[in-house]
Amino acid sequence: MYIEDYLFDIFYNLADQDTKDAMDIAYLTSQRPADTLKITVHHIRDGELAITQNKTGAKLRFAILGSVHNYLS
Repeated sequence: MYIEDYLFDIFYNLADQDTKDAMDIAYLTSQRPADTLKITVHHIRDGELAITQNKTGAKLRFAILGSVHNYLS
C-alpha cells in the first residue's frame, strides 16, 4: 500500500520510537509490514540483516552500513 509523503511524515512525527524504527526499516528494505515487525536483533549477523519473507519464502540479506549507535543494548 502506498501513501503520500505528507501523510507518512505526519504519522512518523506522531509515532513512538519503536514505530519510527519499524517504519524506517520497512522503508529502507521495502519489506511488507508483517515481515518488518518480525525482525529482531537476532537477524543481524556479520554486518547484515538476514530475513526470510513470509509470503514468498525468499531469503534476503541487507548490508548494514554507517555508524552503529548503542541501539541494540
